[in-house]
Amino acid sequence: MPIVSPQPNLKWPRKTYYRRAIGLLQAPSRDKSVTGLLRCPSRVLDIVPVSTKKSFAEIVSKSLTSPSTQVSIIRAAELAQSCDARKSSVIVRNSEISPDATQDQILGEKIAKECGISGKVSVFRIPVKDKDPLIKIQLENKEEASKVLSTFEANKCKINECRSASVRPNLSKPELVKYRQAWKEAIRLNNEKKLRIFTVRDLEVAKIVYKEGQQPWPWTVRT
Repeated sequence: MPIVSPQPNLKWPRKTYYRRAIGLLQAPSRDKSVTGLLRCPSRVLDIVPVSTKKSFAEIVSKSLTSPSTQVSIIRAAELAQSCDARKSSVIVRNSEISPDATQDQILGEKIAKECGISGKVSVFRIPVKDKDPLIKIQLENKEEASKVLSTFEANKCKINECRSASVRPNLSKPELVKYRQAWKEAIRLNNEKKLRIFTVRDLEVAKIVYKEGQQPWPWTVRT
């Protein structure tokens, strides 16, 4: 049976209220509803209401510690890390790679050097069915990757293995579909002008901005 405590009468002095409350607990009662009251020590009691409602912080804390939430957080972190790694790397295709895969690192370092990158690079060979392998160059940040993408075409002639090579961003599968569609349109436009006027940036066709007085790069018509 729950303990029944008297409601405070704001008209009573504080000491009078406590005295009456203690007297009620100590005195015998004829009311059967209070015969089961627990005896309390004869000292002044502070009657403090306890809220059963959870605070917002407690709810959030509990949700963050649940196994399903922790798994979601880990997966989100892994995806973010994977996305950052992709943006910090480039893919080289149609390069003349050595049968010895250990030479790939040397090729990657050559490409980075000619594109003005002084940081460390890691090179990985990506097998492709019925085609020559691709070369993935992992750089230190996305700014370096962007620099390679923008300067590779002008510098590939300095690298014997890359005279016929091309470079593209390291994309997810959905992004790669958009990238190829955009390049298909850029190739069509360049074929019409027989000059390299259009390229692909951020998965969209973009016009190349040349310096004042600079002639557009030559373009070999492709089918």
